[in-house]
Amino acid sequence: MNTLEAITTRRSVRRFLEKPVENEQIEAVVTAASFAPSWKNTQTARYIAITDPAAKETIAAEMLPSFNAATVRSAGSILTRVLPVRLFVWRHMKWDWPLS
Repeated sequence: MNTLEAITTRRSVRRFLEKPVENEQIEAVVTAASFAPSWKNTQTARYIAITDPAAKETIAAEMLPSFNAATVRSAGSILTRVLPVRLFVWRHMKWDWPLS
């Protein structure tokens, strides 16, 4: 498959098997994602894998709109990219108080 074909034939998946994702598979996805370019090669991306059912339920109930909550509840794992707080604050908020 070439790049153009990969871009034009991609699809979104919104239904998942309710089974755990192996740690090796999560690590392989994060390793592949680490090859994505970053501005000035800053490599600020950090990833969090959430596999605990109670944590997924908390995220679904308290952090997502109801139309997305069912998707999160049914996923075996959640893998999310996060931005370090200090970098976000520095670039976007310009807070005056120190972060510890």
